[in-house]
Amino acid sequence: MRKGFIHMIEIILVSVIVIMTIPTFLYPFSEKINWNDKVLTTTGMDFLATTDKISDGRESFLQNIMGKNESEIYYEFIRVTSSRKINYGIYTRGSLKNKIRIGFNCTTCDATAEKVFIRSILSPSFVNNRLIDFEIFPFSYDNFNRYGMDVIFLTKSSSSDDSIDQANDNIDKIKTFLEGNGGVVEVVDSNSIDLNANLQKEIFGITSGGLSGGNLTFVNPDGPKKQNYYIQKYFYGVGVYVKANSTGIGNFTLWKNKNYLVRMNNTGCGGYYCKVDVDKNGDGVFEPDELGYSEGDTFSIEHNSKYFGFIVDKIDEGGKYTAFNFMKHSSSEGYVFDDFTENDIEPVDGDSNRKILTTSSGRPGAILNNTSGRAVWIDYGYGDDVSALVKSSTIWAAGNDWWNVLKTLSGEHQKISYFVSQGEDFHEPYWVELNLWYIY
Repeated sequence: MRKGFIHMIEIILVSVIVIMTIPTFLYPFSEKINWNDKVLTTTGMDFLATTDKISDGRESFLQNIMGKNESEIYYEFIRVTSSRKINYGIYTRGSLKNKIRIGFNCTTCDATAEKVFIRSILSPSFVNNRLIDFEIFPFSYDNFNRYGMDVIFLTKSSSSDDSIDQANDNIDKIKTFLEGNGGVVEVVDSNSIDLNANLQKEIFGITSGGLSGGNLTFVNPDGPKKQNYYIQKYFYGVGVYVKANSTGIGNFTLWKNKNYLVRMNNTGCGGYYCKVDVDKNGDGVFEPDELGYSEGDTFSIEHNSKYFGFIVDKIDEGGKYTAFNFMKHSSSEGYVFDDFTENDIEPVDGDSNRKILTTSSGRPGAILNNTSGRAVWIDYGYGDDVSALVKSSTIWAAGNDWWNVLKTLSGEHQKISYFVSQGEDFHEPYWVELNLWYIY
């Protein structure tokens, strides 16, 4: 009797053990996966929180990460997480792209000459202490989707006179490109525009007007709710990029034909370059009060009885280049362009909020159209100030969401998001998405 009772107890215990074990056999990895998800989330949050710490007294890694390549980001990830078993991708919204891919169509022109011409307009820029550069290349409408362009660049130069005609013939492809988050920038003299072409009416939304010329100022310097605010915002951070020759001399041009020399200076710098000399009065001579400007120093240049301020943004330690920013509040009007318009071109819908900068009568030097994408028309002008306008427009047209590190996501991954607003020249609202998954 006692043995039978004990045997019954054994049967009950075994049954309980079996019942408790069955879920483990049926779902052997469920608890592990849940635990891994928690580890990935914690790892991602630790990485983002750690990298947001100010590292060099000027910016956090989240800001600096925008200027790093994939291998540098990988090194930082390993340093923080101490794990080589986790893969990742980083996606950013709200941040200007570091490398903007610029495509130009060159059916009959000299592609090399056209690239040099566009490069003379789209030189690199230092924005928020990182390099923004433009990768420029020819494309064909026959293989339109394989180029991975951010912006189509249209212009008329001495080597190209059919770029705009070809665009007009392929307007449906350009519309699809805009709808797919691409941008289009047209830099062309208003005298040479065919305003009856569908390209001008449908892509850029422009028509003829009758307003008079004059000096140009930005239309909307303080209203971020309107799209024409952002190009002028970028303008003050894009500034002027000055490349030095083998003797350390460079120059920049403002107000169409005012030339100013720049000289790299390594006096007291410990063997590298940490200063620049600026020929502020444009007389070709470096005078005592034009010597030894360091990063962060400011200077003024007089034009038409007004003084316009500049700040030294970047000095290359190797003496190859320097960069200056326009100072927005150095005059009551902000920066003032000499008139580079030839004719009055107006928004076809009469929307003045699409004008980027205008004369006192309202004649625009540039017009944007964001009804079905990001398109900008700019009247052709000469000088580094106009180039800064074109670069700012191109940066806007390229959009502000991009993959810092693009990898094919695993089917099972965790997404951790982080928001921070930073920037030396102007604030950028970085919305960083970190995708993490295990390498099995």
